[in-house]
Amino acid sequence: MAVAVTVGSGTAPAAETAARWPSFFESLLTIAAIVALFPAFERLAASDTGRDGRFSDTALVIGGLPERVLPGLCATHGLLAEPLVRDRLCRRSELRGSQARVDAMPPALVDAFAQAGRAFQRPLVDAQKRRTELRLQQREGLGDLLALGDAIESIDADVQPYLERYALSPNAAGPLPLACSFTMISAALARLGTPVGERGDSAPANALLLLGAALDGHGATHALSAAALLPAAPRAGERGCERLGLPEALSGAATLMADAREAQMHATKNAAMRDLLRTAGWQWGGWMLAGLGLLKLSRRRNVALPGVALALAVWALAAWVARVPWPFGMDRVFESARPSNALLGVPAPFVLGLLGAAGLTLIAAIGLHRRLPSGPQTIASRVGYPGLALATGLGWLLLLDLSANSHFGNRYLALYHQGHLWLGMLMGRALGWTLALIDTLGNSLRRRIGSALMTAGVIVLMLGLVGAVGASLMNLPQLTSEIARLWLIVGASWFFFLRGGPLTERLARSGSSLGSLARYLWPLLCVVLVLVGVQLITRDKGPLLIVGYGAGAFVAASIAMWWHQRSGAYWLALALAMTLFVAWIFGTTYALFEFGALDEVTAGRLENLAAPLASANDQLALVTWFQQAAPAAGFGLGAVPWCGHAGGAGCAGVPAQIQSDYTLTALVGAFGWTAAWAVVIGGAIWLHRLIRYHGRATRGEPRLVAASDRVVNDDQALLSWFGVTWVVLALCQLAVTVAGNLAVLPLTGVTFPFVSFGMTSLLVNMALLGLVINVNLPARPTHG
Repeated sequence: MAVAVTVGSGTAPAAETAARWPSFFESLLTIAAIVALFPAFERLAASDTGRDGRFSDTALVIGGLPERVLPGLCATHGLLAEPLVRDRLCRRSELRGSQARVDAMPPALVDAFAQAGRAFQRPLVDAQKRRTELRLQQREGLGDLLALGDAIESIDADVQPYLERYALSPNAAGPLPLACSFTMISAALARLGTPVGERGDSAPANALLLLGAALDGHGATHALSAAALLPAAPRAGERGCERLGLPEALSGAATLMADAREAQMHATKNAAMRDLLRTAGWQWGGWMLAGLGLLKLSRRRNVALPGVALALAVWALAAWVARVPWPFGMDRVFESARPSNALLGVPAPFVLGLLGAAGLTLIAAIGLHRRLPSGPQTIASRVGYPGLALATGLGWLLLLDLSANSHFGNRYLALYHQGHLWLGMLMGRALGWTLALIDTLGNSLRRRIGSALMTAGVIVLMLGLVGAVGASLMNLPQLTSEIARLWLIVGASWFFFLRGGPLTERLARSGSSLGSLARYLWPLLCVVLVLVGVQLITRDKGPLLIVGYGAGAFVAASIAMWWHQRSGAYWLALALAMTLFVAWIFGTTYALFEFGALDEVTAGRLENLAAPLASANDQLALVTWFQQAAPAAGFGLGAVPWCGHAGGAGCAGVPAQIQSDYTLTALVGAFGWTAAWAVVIGGAIWLHRLIRYHGRATRGEPRLVAASDRVVNDDQALLSWFGVTWVVLALCQLAVTVAGNLAVLPLTGVTFPFVSFGMTSLLVNMALLGLVINVNLPARPTHG
């Protein structure tokens, strides 16, 4: 307690003053990291079209297709359709109680059909206009006549495949199957004697929903159009429609519209990738500086609620300026924060939502400024934020190079990572401020309703969140593995936090040795066993290995704590912890090799490790070849043979998932072995430095400290334990992924922290980093 009184009795201003030099070095190192990596971004910007022109514009680009009409049709006509169609095409949330009568083609479908026709014809009109201009220049003798002739021939060569691909004729209203479907359904509705809403016939409603599904390119249209009840439709009068029935026309229209929407999306993504390759360095540097400014602001007193508002506004503006894609787009749909290239383009809905949330938070900050004060914070490590800048910069450089020059199917990785990194920067800072508010609010509620009710409420809330997340993410292993990691972090942190109190000494010293040890360890063992059981059921073996190693560290540390509290020995307890942890590592690894063959997936990985050239999976052989072929200083960004040295349209080089599982190999290829090992060892040291100062800021146990005019709980203690357990698991994750790349352990599908591609891992790590990068300063007590 003497330490608590000394720290709380007047050292807060001194600590704030002492933190100025570390804060200065933090800024200096961050700027140095930006300056060091920025030229590499510029090197990649020199070729913004990528390998074999993968990001180049095609000659005829479809644009301006209508927005999806099926949700609106489900709202107005969904309940009138038969269940087979309604359940497959409509979500329950889209259905409405009041349904429109079906006695004519809905205006939404008429407008969507007309817009689709114009979208398909616009490339032809533009091509004809360009061809006319070239003909005029050729006739007047302007420019190189041979080049003009080649350009005209190129346009003619592009037009005919376009017409055949989308079943178009030069003057058609749209693709033939779509025009036939629209005409036949319009004629069928016109022949109805009474509105379908009064007669109760589902066939016309089925036809309308299927036409909307065809316009949207829905994949279920083909099967549903063959099975659903459809109205008797006369053959359409358009040329070519006489050979098509309504089911065939709807199926063909859906196929063509799906192809056109995919082509439109790829054209949009290609343009975004070209822009990203040119501006990624400026975006990354600007984001790192913005994050640094928000981090320094967060260390001031009473800025938590205004800080949340500022963070939301800053990152909303950053998304709008950089045209960041929405990270949670379904099926990789590209939704840019600023759809138009114009500087003053209308922001996307998620940007407007962030700005609205920022405004509401700022209004709340004005009214709650006195009720929800937040204490000051200080820097935890001068290399904390610079290390983050360096790691994220290296990761984005690798992903940009892989997108531009590696497997064609991975060409948009850097674009997706742009959204992931933006969201991580937003979460890291906003979460830190939000937790400060929650802590203040929790203390206020605890004083009003009592600790018992407060604890019960927190437990109920946690169980509800776990149940909701588990039900919604049951089939998403990437998310469930991160939730499992958070479970272990929270459970182990809570255990060490409670076991740090003086009351546990009585628990450790009472009874026999085995009984005392069992009573001391059982909460942690329950946390570990529940986690192992869940991951065995979900067959999530990669994170299970990390959890197994991390749990060994926690169990070894807890046994050492028990022995220290029981006997008072320090060095012997430390030696015991190290011995137990090493034994646990060897035991877990031995069990992996001896019993891993019982699981099919693990057996395949062990076979690949034992005989990479004879295994059905040759990824480890490719990785080993690539590592050995890399020069001492690496191939250099933009020159790495990700696809091997042989030509051809394929990519016979590194495995396709090099952006996640084989990040160390990617670092070796780009920068060489020396730089790759520097990143690995530097990353381990950086993770340790993040939590080194926490041992000085708190004793990590439930205790009271003096704060202004009262005595309060030490809020930093549990947060520091969160940081310690997260760093232990992050170090285990780093060790496992490096060992997998070096063929020491079977490859586990585990990412390299802060460098690899992967949204859930990056977001969780960024959020937890936001908790440990600062430490709370005890408030200065007032003296009369």
